[in-house]
Amino acid sequence: MGLKAKDARAFESMFSIVPMGLEMDMYTNQGESIIGTLKGEYLTISPDDLLRIYGNYIPGEWYALGVVDCISTERENLSQFTDSDLRMPLDQYAEGIRLIYNQGYATHAIVPMLIFRELVL
Repeated sequence: MGLKAKDARAFESMFSIVPMGLEMDMYTNQGESIIGTLKGEYLTISPDDLLRIYGNYIPGEWYALGVVDCISTERENLSQFTDSDLRMPLDQYAEGIRLIYNQGYATHAIVPMLIFRELVL
């Protein structure tokens, strides 16, 4: 069953408002998940080439140096923090984006400063 043109346009417009970026998921030796975003301008390979060559998994053991923060998995009711009719939809949008990127599995987030792996020659 194919996607109808109308449905495809609706799907495309929905994703046009979602901020896209290059994400990374890392797992510690203890099994904890750490998520973060990468800025393409600081990579030695373009994000497009990275995707074309490796897909969504880059093999090897990698190390990251950066600022790590704990992600709270429990959220308060957003409506209790604002009584503004204008701000509430913006808060709900931001929460929706957060849920798209972190579907509850990550316990930490990282702002990476350096990502590397050991090269054995």
